[in-house]
Amino acid sequence: MAALASLAAAFFMPASTNAAQSNSVQVEGAEIRLVVSPPEEDGRIPAILAIRLAPGWKTYWVDPGASGLPPELVITDPGLHFEGLRFPAPRAFVEGTARSFGYDTDVALPLRLSASAGAAVPRVTAQVMLGVCKEICIPVQATLQADLTSAAAASPLDRARISLAEDKLPARPRDGFRMERAQETKEGLTLMLQVPEGPAPQLFLSSSVGVTFGPIRIVPLGAGHYRADVALRLPKGMAQARQAGIDAVLVSGGEAVEAPLVFD
Repeated sequence: MAALASLAAAFFMPASTNAAQSNSVQVEGAEIRLVVSPPEEDGRIPAILAIRLAPGWKTYWVDPGASGLPPELVITDPGLHFEGLRFPAPRAFVEGTARSFGYDTDVALPLRLSASAGAAVPRVTAQVMLGVCKEICIPVQATLQADLTSAAAASPLDRARISLAEDKLPARPRDGFRMERAQETKEGLTLMLQVPEGPAPQLFLSSSVGVTFGPIRIVPLGAGHYRADVALRLPKGMAQARQAGIDAVLVSGGEAVEAPLVFD
């Protein structure tokens, strides 16, 4: 535990100028860094987008809810394949009648990043856009560049930072902790959930095609079983929710699992 605490404390410490990460980009309320390790044998490139938040500030999940700007990242370096960011389970924030989803403490988002076979990867350049909010919301745009040619590019601390962020991602569903099935209704969706017995779970939904989700109502059924009902609005031209590629994050007792919805 002491080692984990030390690592967490060091996570956002300034690194040497030779480290495999960009110089910090600072804006009001946040500091953003790109941390990258050299490609592994299978071509995977361990990397994170690290966001340090000042007290009282927050940033957003992949689906920010009623307000906010989700993190977006573009990488176009030759020989690299970027398939998106990964997100730890968010928190829900209530602002009047609106709900948003994100983080109000420091967060690190792992990248799905790999190199083509035989490709030289001297650097990783990322165009970043995200939002940070307190009383006001600030859109952040920055270019971050990580140099992989120096000896410091493979630093054990950077690798540990990346591993810690990956460990915080939701796990795969398992027996006793899963979304059992989803069913389309006239109003939207009904999901059957199973979680370890304890406090009521939280459910977060997202889609890459512009689905708008209403408030989620979770109804206890007993013995760790729940029903979740949610209204939704599909994008124009889409007739069924099963076409929308909806992902679900289920949170219970400090743990989270994530999977695409499977419909009856």
